[in-house]
Amino acid sequence: MRTYVVQPGDSPGSIAASFAGCPKCSRDLIGANTSKPTVTHPNGFVTFKELRAGEKLALPDKWFDPAFDLLPPAYFASLPYADGVTPSPFGELAAVILRDFRALEVAADKVHNANDAVAAIVAAVQPALDSSNAAAKKYARAAVQWTKVSDQRALASALSNAQWALKELYGSMQPPEEHHD
Repeated sequence: MRTYVVQPGDSPGSIAASFAGCPKCSRDLIGANTSKPTVTHPNGFVTFKELRAGEKLALPDKWFDPAFDLLPPAYFASLPYADGVTPSPFGELAAVILRDFRALEVAADKVHNANDAVAAIVAAVQPALDSSNAAAKKYARAAVQWTKVSDQRALASALSNAQWALKELYGSMQPPEEHHD
């Protein structure tokens, strides 16, 4: 996990802009630091109640994941504005777009955690696999076989295809133009 030490004058939006290129992505920073009290503005923008220079914050892994760069402009346009007032140009559709991408993030976390669990199991039984103890080797082989039942490559492929599906679905979507009378 990456961390950041808050500098004088920093805000969640300025930190998000520095690392994610998007001040509205501060919602991810809030999510990575759930122990800090927050406040929600009328447009749904969530920020910290307080941020002090010298404080250490966890940075969201999402900002450093290559999949973050695949998010279409519609995703970023759907995020609430940091001013706390300006709504998304997508209106009520913004919640649907963000819900779809959040569901994909949850799925990605589950796939990554499953991969971590598989790796941990295999590492844990490696000494038994390498041993001359026949019973230990038998159970270790069975453990490794069971880790293959939920074919992680298939899940990773499904996740990748789901990411591309949402990119294709929302990739060309533009916010409606504002008309000023």
